[in-house]
Amino acid sequence: MSAPKTINDLPTFSDLVDKLYRGASEKDPWHSFLSGLKELLDLQYATLMLRPPSANDSGLLFNAGGTVQATLLDGSENIYMDSYFALDPLIDLPFGKVVTLEEIVPHDKLLESDYYHLFLQPLEIAYIAGIDLQDDQGKRFCLRLTRNPGQKNFSAAEQAYIKLFAPHLQRAVSQGVKLQQLDSERQVLAQSISRRAIGIINLDKRGRILNLNSAAKKLLDDKDGLTQVHGQLQVKNSELNEKFKAYVEEALSTQHCDARLPINAVAVPRLSGKPDYEMVIKSLPVDPHIEAEGTPRLMIFIQDPEQNMEVSVRLFMHLYGLTISEATLAIILAEGKTMDEVAAELGVTKNTARAHLRAIFAKTGVTQQSMLVSLVLKSLASIS
Repeated sequence: MSAPKTINDLPTFSDLVDKLYRGASEKDPWHSFLSGLKELLDLQYATLMLRPPSANDSGLLFNAGGTVQATLLDGSENIYMDSYFALDPLIDLPFGKVVTLEEIVPHDKLLESDYYHLFLQPLEIAYIAGIDLQDDQGKRFCLRLTRNPGQKNFSAAEQAYIKLFAPHLQRAVSQGVKLQQLDSERQVLAQSISRRAIGIINLDKRGRILNLNSAAKKLLDDKDGLTQVHGQLQVKNSELNEKFKAYVEEALSTQHCDARLPINAVAVPRLSGKPDYEMVIKSLPVDPHIEAEGTPRLMIFIQDPEQNMEVSVRLFMHLYGLTISEATLAIILAEGKTMDEVAAELGVTKNTARAHLRAIFAKTGVTQQSMLVSLVLKSLASIS
């Protein structure tokens, strides 16, 4: 039988720190860390308030222990967040200092308070310790630990142990929030690029493919002028393939120099006879001091000129105050259709289609059909 874990056990502290730094990526964020802390300190609840509640915000709370669910989001039914946070004496604590409830409210006065009778007593909470910290953006977040009446108050050694986690907790939450924000931005950008049917391939320092998006995978699977051989991108035209490899080598050789990073382009002929692929080779900035194996060094952009980008009719309507018929007509024109084809696709007469076009000109400020096509293709409605 293994010895019980204690606050003097270094491996236990190391394990909790590890769980803390992995917390943001968990399905239920920081639950492993909070559960580990709860077990080690014999707690009733261990709660991380990533966004403390306020009068206008129900906050964001992660919890381990008792019957309270692990994650409480906006709109969750929770007695503390809905009603009693305003009565909580442990709010806006000095940053970085562990504070107990008894330090703020003497025990006899606490027993007389509405906060105790309405919130603490029903949940059988007798002792609370808390610490408030700031993330990298200066936003306050809080750790709260509770015990029931049958347990003891937090000792000086336990409070010191909680404070040991403060710098780790501050860094882990800051990094976790930042990574989540970056991942959200990445997903939006990836979706927007996918709507434009642009293939993206990342290459490592040896010119090997690290990863590629779905549009690039489709292009390589088609093997219509481009393919993947032994993990490397290859142009099927041998002369152009040598030119492409020279561009890759040039880009890789200049990354650690002070020279301007090169950007090159190649028109790739297709075996099917369709319009050439457009391919751009762009270097990525690399810091040699922190470059790890598998760091992306080059980004390849590939576009099929025949592939129509998706333009949101709804967004184009909102951008220029168009009706659904007018917005649809403009988008169909941008796909290269004639007015006769547009009229047929919309199921209207050619005169009606022309009337729509005149209305579009008036609302968008363009005066020619070619200008309208350019407006549609450059519109932000294509990145929805």
